[in-house]
Parts: sequence; C-alpha cells; structure tokens
Amino acid sequence: MKHESWQRGVVSSLMALLLTALWTAAVPAQEAVPPDAADQPPAASTAAETNAAKKPRGRLPAHYGKVVTDKQREQIYEIQAKFTEQIVKLQEQLTALAAKRDAEIEQVLTEEQRAEITRLKNERKSRRANSSADETPPSGS
Repeated sequence: MKHESWQRGVVSSLMALLLTALWTAAVPAQEAVPPDAADQPPAASTAAETNAAKKPRGRLPAHYGKVVTDKQREQIYEIQAKFTEQIVKLQEQLTALAAKRDAEIEQVLTEEQRAEITRLKNERKSRRANSSADETPPSGS
C-alpha cells in the first residue's frame, strides 16, 4: 500500500513538472498584430472543410479557452503535439521502472507471503466489483 501511494506521488510530481513546462512554453508574448489576409479562411471553403479545420486537436489547459485567440489555440495544440511523444515515452519508462521495483520488492517475500498478498489483492478486487455492481442502477428503468 505504501509503494502505491509513493508511486502515485512520483507520477503526480512528474506530470506536474511536465505540465508546468508545457504551460510555460505555451504562453507566447502578446503582440498587437493587425489581422492578416493569411489568417482569414479561404472564401471558397465548404462548411465541412471549415468544421474540420476548426475541430480541436488537443485540449487546452484550464481556463485558456476563454482567453486565447484562434492563432494562440493552434500554437498551443502544436506545442502539445510536439511534447506528446516524449511524455508518452517517459510515462512508459516510469511504468516499467515501477514494475521492476515491484518485482524486486516481491522477491523479498517468502512464497507464503506472496500467496497471501495475491489472496488479499483478489479479495479487494472482488469487494470493489461487488460495490460497483451495487451502485450501478438497473439499465431497464
């Protein structure tokens, strides 16, 4: 139980660090730039093309959607896309490292202790499944 909360703390800290880096990089300097013809959508575009072009490709940080321009929104999406692959790789590394740690910890236990841990985990899963089934309303009503 202690290693689970420790792992959550490490994951939370890593995610907070990564999000802070993303948010810091995502705040561009505000300039007053006159509207440019390049920023205007082409007049001959169809409604479907316009909707496809405006479809969000990412998720803005909390409250950003209320204050950023369309151009800034696109810049933020590009920044998020740039970091996505690296973040996914780091998350995979963290998961693999935690699994390796857990395997080493498990090797400290005796066979009887491992069996008891497995039994306790299965018991907990069973309780969770039963409690979530009790909370689920009948689908027919």
